[in-house]
Amino acid sequence: MTKKIKLSEIMISLENRSDEYHTYLNLLTYELGHTISELDKTTSWGKDLKTFEEIADDENYLFLPTAYDLHEHQLMVKFSRTTSPEIEEHLLTALFKKGAFKNFNNLIRRFFLLDKWYAFRDKKIREFAINWCEQKNINYEE
Repeated sequence: MTKKIKLSEIMISLENRSDEYHTYLNLLTYELGHTISELDKTTSWGKDLKTFEEIADDENYLFLPTAYDLHEHQLMVKFSRTTSPEIEEHLLTALFKKGAFKNFNNLIRRFFLLDKWYAFRDKKIREFAINWCEQKNINYEE
């Protein structure tokens, strides 16, 4: 039986915005794990878990992509271009000012685009996850 990772697991990983904790895939077992900080490693609950440094150089492990790999700001720009010209102008202006994410979220609520944004974003995250699996030769399932 071919081992597979669920696309939803990769999509969850793409929500991670932490610099300290990372999700990784054991390429031998297809089990997921999460790294911990060096400080957490000294605790009783963390002594058997792995740090980023322990995983980084091991060819049996592969880090899953994160929000930083996804470039959500670019997704917001692409989404903005799917709206009417007036709304697009508001969204793009907001995205290139200080507080871009907050401004964007406020505007999509004001223009009642929240559901449309989440549908667009989820579709793009799924596409990103599939492309990542294919580039890394990772077997996946829905």
